Amino acid sequence: MEGVQIKLTGADAAIAKLAKAEAALEAPLTMYEAIGEAMVTATKLRFDDGAGPDGSPWPISLRAQFEGGQTLIDSAALKKSITHIASADQVEWGTNLDYAATHQFGATITPKSADALKFSIPGIGFITSQSVTIPARPFIGLNDEDETEIERIADAFLSQALGEIGRAN
Repeated sequence: MEGVQIKLTGADAAIAKLAKAEAALEAPLTMYEAIGEAMVTATKLRFDDGAGPDGSPWPISLRAQFEGGQTLIDSAALKKSITHIASADQVEWGTNLDYAATHQFGATITPKSADALKFSIPGIGFITSQSVTIPARPFIGLNDEDETEIERIADAFLSQALGEIGRAN
């Protein structure tokens, strides 16, 4: 019988490379780990800058006004608590400190069991108040630079996974 005949050589190697790329794409944990590390770093830098993800400066705290130092960095416990958890299909970053949401979103504090709040302000002394409003000082979030970094990490992961296909032995 006459006709066209195609013979593939090296098909086993090509199939093995495709399988390796498929396995990498099905298990992107390393990509999510890299994204988590990058977002933890970006979040911690916001404490140094004293600004939210959108670049807006945080309202200065009374402690920073009267004692010096930076807002949200007295003991640096909040900054140090920023971490990430990566899995096969996502990454989360943030903190588990109870008071973190108060600083992220702001809050009004009122007494639970007393008639008033009593606290000390350096240089002024003790103050009694029915409530205290803590302004929002967002530190968790994404900005354009963060999104660009996430895209760069994803592109590098895909390039590494798919790059095996086009390489010769």
